[in-house]
Amino acid sequence: MQLKQMSTRNYSTISPSASNGLEHADKRLPLLLLMTLIIIILIDAAGITVLFQIQENREKVRLGFQAQSYAQHLSQATRTIPLEQAFALMRPPEQTGGEQLDLIFRRPNGLWMEPAHTLLRANDPFPQSLILLTEQKTALQWIGPNSLGEPSLIAVHEDPKQGFILVIQRDLAAFRATLWPAAVVIVVVVLFSCGFLITLFWSERITLMREVMDIRERFQKYYDVGLVGIADTSLETGWLRFNQRLCEILGYSPEELRRTNWVELTYPEDLDEELLEFRRALHGEIAGYTREKRFIRKDGQIFHAITSLRCVWGADGKVDYFITFLYDITDRKRAEEALKKSQRGLARAQELAHLGSWDWDIPANIITWSDETYRIFSLKPQEFRATYEAFLLAVHPEDRQLERNAMSRALANPQAHYTMEYRVVRPDGVVRYVHLLGEILRNAQGTPLKMEGFIQDITEYKRIESRLRGLNEELEQRVADRTFALEKANNALMMEIIERRNVEERLRALFDNSPDLILTVDRNQEVQFLNRQQPEMFPNMVLGHNLRNVLPTDIFLQCQRCLERVITTNTASSLQVVCENDTWWEIRMAPIFRENQPHSVMMVLTDITEKRTLQVQAIRNARLASLGILAASVAHEINNPNNAIGFSASSLGNFWRDMVPVLHDVGQHRDDLELGGMPLDEVMTTMPRLIDGIGRNVDRIKKTVDVLKHMGRQDEGKTTEELDILEILRSAVSILHAQIPKHTHHFSLNCDLAPIIVRGNALQLEQVFINLIQNALQALPNTDCNVSVDVLHQPDPRMVQITVTDEGQGIPKPYLERITAPFFTTKGKSGGMGLGLSITDTIIKNHKGRLSFTSQPDCGTTVLVELPISDFTETEI
Repeated sequence: MQLKQMSTRNYSTISPSASNGLEHADKRLPLLLLMTLIIIILIDAAGITVLFQIQENREKVRLGFQAQSYAQHLSQATRTIPLEQAFALMRPPEQTGGEQLDLIFRRPNGLWMEPAHTLLRANDPFPQSLILLTEQKTALQWIGPNSLGEPSLIAVHEDPKQGFILVIQRDLAAFRATLWPAAVVIVVVVLFSCGFLITLFWSERITLMREVMDIRERFQKYYDVGLVGIADTSLETGWLRFNQRLCEILGYSPEELRRTNWVELTYPEDLDEELLEFRRALHGEIAGYTREKRFIRKDGQIFHAITSLRCVWGADGKVDYFITFLYDITDRKRAEEALKKSQRGLARAQELAHLGSWDWDIPANIITWSDETYRIFSLKPQEFRATYEAFLLAVHPEDRQLERNAMSRALANPQAHYTMEYRVVRPDGVVRYVHLLGEILRNAQGTPLKMEGFIQDITEYKRIESRLRGLNEELEQRVADRTFALEKANNALMMEIIERRNVEERLRALFDNSPDLILTVDRNQEVQFLNRQQPEMFPNMVLGHNLRNVLPTDIFLQCQRCLERVITTNTASSLQVVCENDTWWEIRMAPIFRENQPHSVMMVLTDITEKRTLQVQAIRNARLASLGILAASVAHEINNPNNAIGFSASSLGNFWRDMVPVLHDVGQHRDDLELGGMPLDEVMTTMPRLIDGIGRNVDRIKKTVDVLKHMGRQDEGKTTEELDILEILRSAVSILHAQIPKHTHHFSLNCDLAPIIVRGNALQLEQVFINLIQNALQALPNTDCNVSVDVLHQPDPRMVQITVTDEGQGIPKPYLERITAPFFTTKGKSGGMGLGLSITDTIIKNHKGRLSFTSQPDCGTTVLVELPISDFTETEI
């Protein structure tokens, strides 16, 4: 391989040399300083000359005006005194270097000068110039020799009428002596400026030196920074210099790399093209080249790189050396291959999804389609003119204006979104439905530049949608029919529930009005419930106490055996006991079930002392007969609707099981289907629970009827009795004495006031506060939370206010409006019926009071009960 011979040179380093540049500058510095000195001297000489000329001209003008002024005064003075006497009086004394005033007369024999009394010689320069210059002018100034032949500033003025010439002269040397201080100032200023320039020049030299050194260091950092491989090569010596990055790319150490050359490192298939470009650069046809090629690492691996070669020519016009840059693009090549693979996958995905892409260069009006977009329109690239107008030709004629309007809105409004569905017509006349989605790219001024988007063939979706629409209409009709039947069954169920509520209210009245002492005890024999206290018979009978402490020992032992039998056998039992005061009591016991497990025992204590006599026996028999008839009547009234409810629940369950498959089919096609105001998924989970709950409640009513056969006490429900509301509160708290510690360790009753009298029914008001306190206790998440009951007289003195405050879970705001509605409860999971607060509200209203709730979720609830004080009961509240 014959290559052009290059010049040889000793390359100790290939980087900018700061010392060479500074040495060159130092050689030129003396010449520059000499030239600067000469220029300064010329500037000083010129400045002094100009200064002297300007000042001399000014002085000549001044002397001329002064000569004219003296001549005018002298002419005026000669009117009164002789000319010589007037001149002698006017002439100022002579001063060294100052002005000298002389008077000259024209005589036939020449010029006569006073006061020297001298006839000027005609051949002297002064009289000759005076005679010559005053022939045409009366006043003039010049620089020349005076009468004594000394250089002077001379100004003359001639008065032809009086026949005299007034001469003012000033010694030129003396005058110039006055100008030298100003000349010295000029010289000092120029010298200072020169020194400043020299200092500035030297400072610039230092700055230049620093910049050159900085450029050298920066070049060295660029060379060794390791971003790309850099090498300097020549034909004679091979590698001149290279950085560490080139060694890392090729996998050689610096010593190993110096023993190789770029021909050995080039992949053989790429060598011929590389040599062709290299020859062109070597012959000066090109300054260098950049190309992509493959190299072979030391370990034999082949990698792709971009190499850029530039020629550096010497002063003789030959190539001194080459600068080569090498950048490893193996990762980029892999990424390009992955991108191509991804693009092939994207094209395949678009084909499978019938989803094409497009973009529109708005200023150039050029549209680019993907392959799938051409397939959607059934066009070939050569058949499409790639403009927006050509695209509109493919849109169905009836939809073109719709497309124009949508595109105009999207182009005019940056906030508008372009999404359209319309028809396109293929060249074979087939109509297809498409959905377009696009986004406009704008510049900083908001001008549309480009629009990108997707197009999808939705013809099949449209066909399916049309078919589904027909099926939905059919399904909606079927659902409407089934819904009508369900509403009819629901109405029947609601009527049964209302009837059941009425029956339950009768049972509650029967229980509250029972004349017997009724209490419940838990498995530990602690009193949990007591309908009333009988201090005369059982003074220790209070809530929370154990039966061992409230009953006499002999009676307790009998009751204990009976309790154990009731708990063991889960059946009702009774016994008769006699007290120390010869009173007889019948104690009936029945188990109370909760979740089909015995939870506690109800005890009914009936005073049967009168049975000891025949008369009392007859009365008791009649009473028991009446009670039996009432219990049978109530049981009959309850059982009949209860059986009907059970039957309806069974029928409703069968109906629901048949309805479930239909609803599942409907739900698969309609996501927004609702029944009774609830989503379909919630209906599918709620209805089985409601139907199952009806069945459980039917069983519960049956068990309740069995238990209530042993209960009976009639409460007339009068609300005219004067009561101490504080005593009612204390009684309600004492009844709940056993339940309070189970729910909270922080219960307080704040009613340490004077008696507050209200009119009402004691049992009903007691039931109100028992219910409110129980609700507050059941709302607590743990026993560390507080429950407080407070009695207030404010803000209305006619009313007494009782608040029950808890730190429980609170009541959501939507529930507060319905909290006193019948059968509305937030404790459905714990078996609540939703009648407690409804009955409480009714009782408070019957007592002419008000019931209100204040609650915040997770912060607790405050219940406010307002009752009129006895003195204001008849006043309109």
